[in-house]
Amino acid sequence: MSDDTMNPQQRPASSLGVPVAIVIAAALIAVAIYLSNGGNANAPAQNADDTAQITTEAKPIRGLQEGDHIRGNPDAAILMVEYSDYDCPFCSRFHGTLTNVLASPRGAAGEVAWVYRQFPLQALHPNAPAIAHASECVNDVAGNEAFWAFTDSYFSTGADDEAGLYAIVTGAGADETAVRACMDAGTHISAIQETILEAANAGGNGTPFTVFIFKDDMTDALRALVEQLSVQYRDSSGKSLFTTISDTQLSMGGALPEAIVNQIIEAQLGS
Repeated sequence: MSDDTMNPQQRPASSLGVPVAIVIAAALIAVAIYLSNGGNANAPAQNADDTAQITTEAKPIRGLQEGDHIRGNPDAAILMVEYSDYDCPFCSRFHGTLTNVLASPRGAAGEVAWVYRQFPLQALHPNAPAIAHASECVNDVAGNEAFWAFTDSYFSTGADDEAGLYAIVTGAGADETAVRACMDAGTHISAIQETILEAANAGGNGTPFTVFIFKDDMTDALRALVEQLSVQYRDSSGKSLFTTISDTQLSMGGALPEAIVNQIIEAQLGS
């Protein structure tokens, strides 16, 4: 499932000119090989760095940690951990979906929260790693609220050039000079590499990719729902967009409708 095959409309490919021609090398090489092999990590090795290997089975992701970008109650019964790419048009659509979910009664009651993690796919969107890095620098300089303000604004308007990107940075409340210094230093390259690999190891092969982390084991109602959805929602190769990673983690590929996200939440939480 790659968003470029599902939607012909992409953001402009012109370079933002940001001085982070960023070398998210090992992680991107490994993920690119993984995706080019159709998600088959057992395909012949192609000299990917040994430190950036993709596992063959979906692995559970880490839970909420200090430094994560979260909207909602950190102690929510359900965490929706989204791995996203700023220049992915499907991610832009899904951003609105999860915004609505957080505004729903379940979100307002603190039962559901949203965590954003980086999954820039440079082969599809050359500017995505630099934008991801800029968002992390905004967080460093001005905090979590500024990160989300940057993210909301970028998904709403995009940026055609460096001036446009830094207009979003300052509009989010971050100091441009400080963000530029952070960008020049490549401060967050390693962290972005880690989230790219984490997403791929959990089974992500496109964006958006979401992992639901449940405080309690998945209910029978949710397991039955996932069986139904797995038949209905498949990628172009016929693979289900849903994977039960563990008793408390469920992954979902793609920008599926808000109604599906709400069905998952209700099947887990009940009435």
